[in-house]
Amino acid sequence: MSVVNQMLRDLEQSQAEVKQLPLQSAIESGGNSRLIIGALLLLVVAALFYFGYDTFITPDNGASKIDLPQEFIAKPLPPAVESDDENPGILISENKSVPILPAKKEAAASSNRKLTSSPPLPMVKAGDKQTTVTSDTAESKKGIRAQKINDIKKIELASADNKISSPATKQKFKSQSRSTIIKKRFEKIKALNGNVSVTQTKSQLENLLQDASNFHPARLFLINLMWRQNDPQTNESIKTAIKLFPRESAYRLTAARFFINQSNLAEAESALIDVNEVYPSAAQLIQTRAVVRQKLGKHQLAIADYQSLLRLSPASADIYIALGISFGASGQTRQATASFERALADPRISQRQQQFIKNKLALYQG
Repeated sequence: MSVVNQMLRDLEQSQAEVKQLPLQSAIESGGNSRLIIGALLLLVVAALFYFGYDTFITPDNGASKIDLPQEFIAKPLPPAVESDDENPGILISENKSVPILPAKKEAAASSNRKLTSSPPLPMVKAGDKQTTVTSDTAESKKGIRAQKINDIKKIELASADNKISSPATKQKFKSQSRSTIIKKRFEKIKALNGNVSVTQTKSQLENLLQDASNFHPARLFLINLMWRQNDPQTNESIKTAIKLFPRESAYRLTAARFFINQSNLAEAESALIDVNEVYPSAAQLIQTRAVVRQKLGKHQLAIADYQSLLRLSPASADIYIALGISFGASGQTRQATASFERALADPRISQRQQQFIKNKLALYQG
């Protein structure tokens, strides 16, 4: 039994020696191994002190992770299409070219494969040079071109709208439309004049003039209607019309005729007192005033009016005859004779006028 026990003890001792052999061999391998292990331990400790324990090991829900400094972390590149063969170190992205960092340029150049984050793109020749064009860029150019065309059309339409909607154009259209409506109203009033009472016609005309006070045909029609009806307000209506529209010759002529018909020559002259050669229908106005002044015995004023008429229409036998009458009435027989002789030279005078002139010449020549 002692022999067996001795064998068992020897076996256990041999197994223990086998288990310790690697470490013992490593320890006993000499001073070189110890130096290497010590150097490694020193490097680890130095790194921990240099970079700081928190830089390498940070708690994250009970777990530890390595967090390198920012300068050791590669920044993400924008989505790339492919490298530019003509400009090494440039990646053509969807929006713009992005330079490759110098540290990575050689790695990109040494790579035989191209980035394939986007599908292959068509190649378009520009002269002798091939240029890569992305589909997004092409669509963007089309969109910009379409936008420019739309902008041009909008400007043209806006210009046309501005012309149509300008205040002058709107006022013109508005005036034309309003004038047409007023004219139609006036024509309707005239058409119904014989079928309705004078009072109703007068009221319709007055309402029309309230909407369009400068519509002269309606005002003249109202004055003549009142005149025919012997309306006592006719005189006042005529004076109001002249006051409102002093350069409208029709109102002055109507006034002169109305007052001459009423044998009120002073009022007739007053209606024409400030008329001169620059007035519209000046010849007719001045001639009417000259006749009124002759009837009033104001021959010198009448002579001045007739001489004004001769400046407007120099070859008129009627004017020379009337001028001769005023010269004769004022005792200026020589000027009267000259005026009558000028009248005889006009072949358009009638036989009655010729006989009147001959009688006057015989009287002056005695």
